[in-house]
Amino acid sequence: YLLIKVSAVNVPEILNVSTLLGDEALISKCTQALEDDPDSFFSSPTIGLLSSESLKQLLKKDVPVSSESVIYEGVMQWSRIQLESKEKEISTALLRQEAEKWFSQIRFLAMSQDEFVKYVLPDTILTLTEISAIQLNIAGVSDVSLPPLFSNIKENRNRFEKSKLEKCRIRYAECTKDCYKKTTLSNPVILDQVQTVNIIYLSKLEYKSDIGFNGSTLTVKDSSGLELKAVHFDGRVAEFDEPIQMKPEEKYTFTLGGGGSKSGYKDKHRIKDNGLISGRTMHHFKKGCDLYYWKR
Repeated sequence: YLLIKVSAVNVPEILNVSTLLGDEALISKCTQALEDDPDSFFSSPTIGLLSSESLKQLLKKDVPVSSESVIYEGVMQWSRIQLESKEKEISTALLRQEAEKWFSQIRFLAMSQDEFVKYVLPDTILTLTEISAIQLNIAGVSDVSLPPLFSNIKENRNRFEKSKLEKCRIRYAECTKDCYKKTTLSNPVILDQVQTVNIIYLSKLEYKSDIGFNGSTLTVKDSSGLELKAVHFDGRVAEFDEPIQMKPEEKYTFTLGGGGSKSGYKDKHRIKDNGLISGRTMHHFKKGCDLYYWKR
């Protein structure tokens, strides 16, 4: 019911509930509800309705705000509202005390010098040492350490804009075993030893065959066997609520399970990848699939 009803208007209340319940699908849905106009949400008093844990969840996401200064101002507004709710007079010291727990979540280094001067400095909650270290890092001066409270991330949050999503079609190039040997597979590995040329952030896998996999789960593991993500495979599409970072030095395995045994080809086929991805396909992937991703 909440997944259907969530909207930009009621995000705070539903996000508070989903965070309390640890419902990742609902948390992701709340984030998606803000994608059309996240700037308005972070600049409105509505943000003050978020619990501390909900704000933490939101700041962990790559919400596509126009600038990191929007995140900073949202956090400051949230901090002021918390002080007001405790009937405390807002002072620089109290504002610093309330806001500094979020410094590690704010990407100060993703701001321009002008944004930092315009939006951060007027609040006077940073020390001169902190201001100097941040500004030198924004300017690209090497060997200048940030105080431990602050994030080293320089990338903008809006790097995952839907308009920048790219697509790569992968097909089999040649069979490495008997291509006519059919078998029944349980929890088949559908993509094996997948390796990328450069860092990409995988958003979605779309299977091109007419046969779907309703009720199945797609699991992605790295070279060490560590599970990175497990998502429901709905028909022919598996979409990740958070992009999976794929690095050139790793080899990834995509396994399909939970939907019962499948009858298909156990043979391994090398991938024809248009120069982006190498690896092998297995089990009905002769028609290939589309990977949707963002480049770093």
